[in-house]
Amino acid sequence: DWNGQPLIFTAIGDDGLRQFAFVPVDSLLEPGQYPLNLGYITTRGDFVQRAWPVQVESGPYDYQEIVVSEDKAAVLTPDVVVAERERVVETWSQITPSVFWEEPFERPIDTDYPTTSPFGTRRTYSVADIGNFHAGQDFGAPEGTLITAPAPGMVVLAEPLAVRGNAVIIDHGRGVFTGYWHMSERKVEPGMWVNTGDVLGLVGNTGLSTGAHLHWELRINGVAVDPMQFIDEPPFVGPEPAATAAP
Repeated sequence: DWNGQPLIFTAIGDDGLRQFAFVPVDSLLEPGQYPLNLGYITTRGDFVQRAWPVQVESGPYDYQEIVVSEDKAAVLTPDVVVAERERVVETWSQITPSVFWEEPFERPIDTDYPTTSPFGTRRTYSVADIGNFHAGQDFGAPEGTLITAPAPGMVVLAEPLAVRGNAVIIDHGRGVFTGYWHMSERKVEPGMWVNTGDVLGLVGNTGLSTGAHLHWELRINGVAVDPMQFIDEPPFVGPEPAATAAP
């Protein structure tokens, strides 16, 4: 386990002797040392336990204040916000053991459209109980811009939500999920299989949004992590573990 959170291991190779697991670090975790505990059975049948202290450093996160219009704030009652949070948490808590991708993730929107708010930005809202950090990557783009799948996976949620607007969630396997919020239109339905580059929907300004953009979110075992890591430095690609993967 990592800091009390169980890790899910997947075998690498035909012999099953090598395993990897993602270790997602919550961006709100205080800097310091945290325990990584592993137990395994050797080829001789011996059970071995090992522990390592893992140093967590502070991230270079900015601060941002979000002012929500009165008409949007009026519908975001505490009951609505909590119910929606429970809905999405339930969705990405269903772990599929298989890994559905073999290549680095692709950007879900054309490179012409810049990042307008990066992952991890500390936020305050004019609406209470929405959240205190930005759990995804925002790309500013005109309404109607295509949003595409960054990697293969199964659509597990596609519906309108109060905070997230028109939303889609994809299960990529091994506890990895991606979310796409504030769409003007959805082009997929739950149960559909998508391949890299398939159209998921169109950029919009629905839900708790102050302008047309795509919010792209990536969760590992329910923990929000920077989705750009899967593009810039993919932690696991194909049959071999990358250098950053846990043994």
